[in-house]
Amino acid sequence: MTQQLSNSELSDINGKLESSPTEDILERVDKTFGNTAAQMSSFGLEDQALFHIYWTVNSKARLMTLDTLRLPTETYSLFDQTKLRYGVDVEFFYPNMDTVAQMVKEKGNNFFYMGRENREFCCGVRKVEPLGRALSGLDAWVTGLR
Repeated sequence: MTQQLSNSELSDINGKLESSPTEDILERVDKTFGNTAAQMSSFGLEDQALFHIYWTVNSKARLMTLDTLRLPTETYSLFDQTKLRYGVDVEFFYPNMDTVAQMVKEKGNNFFYMGRENREFCCGVRKVEPLGRALSGLDAWVTGLR
């Protein structure tokens, strides 16, 4: 793992990079962290554009995603198309299958439509826990914002 940066060092780096082009920021990520950095992608338009830039900086850039087991068919097709286009081995992270099975058994398939607490619980199982596992092996992660 890379040495931890102080708050002062992070503030300095953020100040320098705040108005920098995306390519410069990703070059800094690649130079500093190498393969201990990865992009976590939803495979939405902004993440696809970001990965294209990251890939031009480093054709071996790591690409990760969460598969909640409730994604549209088109998203799975996009996974395959991206793998072919960039020659990247997409790293998939899934929720714990036993936990999902228990959640669905107790609450049903679409319980998350019934209130915020249910949505937060479902997202905790399907997104938050797998994201934690994905990020635990990284020193840095790249992601897009909408």
